[in-house]
Amino acid sequence: RDFCLSRGLGDVYKRQGYELSVKNNSSKSVDVTLVERVPVSADEAVKVEIKGFDKKDISKDGKVELKFSLAPKEEFKKEYSYKITKPKI
Repeated sequence: RDFCLSRGLGDVYKRQGYELSVKNNSSKSVDVTLVERVPVSADEAVKVEIKGFDKKDISKDGKVELKFSLAPKEEFKKEYSYKITKPKI
């Protein structure tokens, strides 16, 4: 949804946002498992801030798994964003 790359006086950063949407178009309820990947850093100098997901729901490799049920014609929406910051070289 938004994107920003800054190379100002301080750190360099990138910000990215998404909206996930799932709609049940059937006449029956369905169980859904939604799997999304978010960035993670193996470098201590590179920081990743994630908004929209609880830290406890994010695995070490960045996998987020959401399980929920949708009634007929029901829609699920989830917004999240992340910011990656690294020191200016």
